[in-house]
Amino acid sequence: MEENYLDKYGFSEEDWQTCLRTLAVLKDNPLQNPDNQQFASLVTKIYKNAKKQLNGQGNQIRKQADINLTKQSEVAKNALEKQTLYQSESYQKQSYSKLFRTKKCGSIVNLVKRYNKTKI
Repeated sequence: MEENYLDKYGFSEEDWQTCLRTLAVLKDNPLQNPDNQQFASLVTKIYKNAKKQLNGQGNQIRKQADINLTKQSEVAKNALEKQTLYQSESYQKQSYSKLFRTKKCGSIVNLVKRYNKTKI
């Protein structure tokens, strides 16, 4: 069992239990530790990294949805075809959709271009 912890996490099960006991004591009185600056720094880094990892997956999905929606727009299609004049035969059929993250027009075209380069 000890080897599984070392291989999987990089620390032993005993180290993990010691860490949990220490954190359980500090949860009620977090300033009672020998090096508060280092403790606070580590807790902050753990929190930020966990938040990034949890949000990263959702951000990727929303970003991909925005790219797909943007690629369907007439403006992006014209820009990718190097047409500067806005022309659309489907003027009456146009619809509008909201992006998850709003972008400036130029940055939308750049986003689509970058996406197309990475897929090649």
